[in-house]
Amino acid sequence: QTCALPIWGITPILGLGFQYKKFTVGAKLEYNTSIEMENDTKKNGTPLSQFDDGEKDNNDIPTLVTLGLTYAPMDYFRISLGYHHWFDSKADYSGDLEDYIDDTNEMLFGVEYDFLKRFTAGAGMQVTRYGITDDYISDMTINLSSVSFGFGLGCWATDWMRVNLSYFHTLYEDYDEKVEYGVNTYNRESRGFGVGLDFKI
Repeated sequence: QTCALPIWGITPILGLGFQYKKFTVGAKLEYNTSIEMENDTKKNGTPLSQFDDGEKDNNDIPTLVTLGLTYAPMDYFRISLGYHHWFDSKADYSGDLEDYIDDTNEMLFGVEYDFLKRFTAGAGMQVTRYGITDDYISDMTINLSSVSFGFGLGCWATDWMRVNLSYFHTLYEDYDEKVEYGVNTYNRESRGFGVGLDFKI
C-alpha cells in the first residue's frame, strides 16, 4: 500500500484581459510548478522499486499558456474560442518521461444562449493533441489525443442563485504501440455529469 506524502508547490500566475465593445480577450501564463513526491509505503507488494518506502520522484505541473476570445453579436448570444499550450517537454516528470513527449495543444470552441430571462444554454467542444511516443505510453501513462463535447443548462432559481447542469463526452483516439510480439492498442472512453451552483452577491 503506497501513498504520497503531503506535497506543495508555488505557481506564479500572470493574467491579462480587456473588453472592447462586443469583444472580450484574455490571456494567462502559469509558470512551471516543481513538485517532488515521496512515497509513504507500508508494504511494497510489487517488484517495482519506484514504490519503495521513501522513494522520491518528480511530477511537475508544466508551464501553461492560455488564450481566449469571446464575441457577443447580441446581448443574449456569445461565441468563444480558446487555446491552451502545455510545455510538457520542459517539465520534470517521473522517469524522465518529458524526453518522450512533445508539448500538448488544446483548441476550444463554445456558444452560450440566454432565453426566457432566467435560462442559459451552452455547448462546447475541446480538441486535445498529445505528442506522445512508444517510450512514453504504458499502463500507467495513458494520455491519448481526444475530442470532447459538452452541453449545459443554467437556471436562475432566485435573483442571487443559479443552478447549473452539464454533461460531457470524450472520444479518445486509439494509440498503437509497437512491441516485440506485435502491437498494443490503447483506447478508452469517458463521460461525466456535473451539478453546480453560482451565487451573486
